[in-house]
Amino acid sequence: MSINLRLRHPKGVSTVTVNPEAPITELQQAIFSNTEISPSQQELKTGYPPKPLVVESRLPISSLGLKNGDQLIVSANATAKPTVSTSVANQASAAGRQTPNFSAPALQPRVDPRQEKSSDVSVQTPDGTLVHRVVPDDNSCLFSSIGLVFEQDMNVVSRLRQVVVDAIRKDPDTYSDAFLGYVSAPLNYPS
Repeated sequence: MSINLRLRHPKGVSTVTVNPEAPITELQQAIFSNTEISPSQQELKTGYPPKPLVVESRLPISSLGLKNGDQLIVSANATAKPTVSTSVANQASAAGRQTPNFSAPALQPRVDPRQEKSSDVSVQTPDGTLVHRVVPDDNSCLFSSIGLVFEQDMNVVSRLRQVVVDAIRKDPDTYSDAFLGYVSAPLNYPS
């Protein structure tokens, strides 16, 4: 029995089919085939809000608790250092050569979300500057975007989400179960 997993990654969205009894290395290879992110640098998250998965490559995929149709958010871990496999190291030492060093310097994340990042693209227009910013893919991206536009701060997500929750709770006739697609709405609408 195989399961389908949806991958969200920097290159887009993909679907992979894996056997839950196969080792996690097979999932990592399937992810690599779709994302070109090496297994040693893969950072996997799932759930809501997305939580990191602890990946132990010798265990079966079923140990991750994934179900058919689950979504994995895949990103490259900037601080992970690529490793040289044991067989490459053994071959090099047997041939009398030094094992190559593949380590790269760790990238330092920027703390202030208002600073332009290397992924930001700006275009000068007659009326000013248009900046394209990428916000975290954490199921709060709409609120992060609104916070950036109106308050130049992504740290207002909780407050903005609460404004929406309060508006929904105040008008149960407009925001019914059918409208929201959520059972027992709006009194139990998640905040």
